[in-house]
Amino acid sequence: MEKIRIYLKNTLSLLKLSILRWLLKRIFERLIPIRVV
Repeated sequence: MEKIRIYLKNTLSLLKLSILRWLLKRIFERLIPIRVV
């Protein structure tokens, strides 16, 4: 049971990290329109 709880906590933190990174990327793309030619 304890292992499962730790595993869940780890996955949740990973999810939060990825979502935060995605949000930051979106905001930066809004602020600095990257022109890919």
